[in-house]
Amino acid sequence: MTRLEWAAVMQSLIIPQELLKARGRLLEAIWLLPPDPRLRPNGERLGLLEQRFNPNHDPENGRFTSGSGGAAAFRKSAAGLKAGETVGAGTVDFSDRGAVLRQLEAAEEAFSGLEHEACLTVTNDGRMWLTNGEGAMVDAASGIEAQGGDLQGSFSYHNHPEADTWYSFSADDVAHFFEHREAFARASDQRFSYTMERTAETLDISPDDVYHKFKAVHDGEVQEMAWDDSGPPFDFERDGYHETMIRLSQQWRFSYERTERSE
Repeated sequence: MTRLEWAAVMQSLIIPQELLKARGRLLEAIWLLPPDPRLRPNGERLGLLEQRFNPNHDPENGRFTSGSGGAAAFRKSAAGLKAGETVGAGTVDFSDRGAVLRQLEAAEEAFSGLEHEACLTVTNDGRMWLTNGEGAMVDAASGIEAQGGDLQGSFSYHNHPEADTWYSFSADDVAHFFEHREAFARASDQRFSYTMERTAETLDISPDDVYHKFKAVHDGEVQEMAWDDSGPPFDFERDGYHETMIRLSQQWRFSYERTERSE
């Protein structure tokens, strides 16, 4: 029986005066119960596979606990996935931006040191999705959409393995962001963390245009910075994609930032 149903029952009971205070305390306890992590925000029950990979699920006793998951839970869940597999991983209050960003930070910690990419996506209905990639590739969209999820307005984090990073977003990352109309994307490697975020002025760009323009900027004016001996030394391998992202963000009016990670 749900909290609403329990409350309705209690409200309908005719109780002697001496028990009114006890009824009040019980009603208060019902409303203070933590949300059931087996339920989506709309009240629908999670499927068995989603329950299995819910960060709040204890596989040893089959019970669920309330809470927001965390790095250990995401790491444990992702370890059980095959390459290319996507599963639901619980829910979060999507209206609470801070709570959503904390989930992405937990995923960043969980995926640190992996030799392949993995991704945590939070869709705008509050569902969290874990996708296990392979090598330098992770395709979260296919698995999420196949299970009825919608990436429009979503938040996501994915890692870049140390052996396969250019220290910023790739053309694939930017194309995915625009194609699926994501609201916020975060990625990181062993040295930098970077974000891109849609604004009210962000343009609609097709994936083909993303790939064409990314290559043109990277191989054109950014490459020329490495050849220019008149200015300060430019590390093309470290900063080439970063400088490309700066220029694309200005042209396409999305927010982009890169910060160096603390040790």
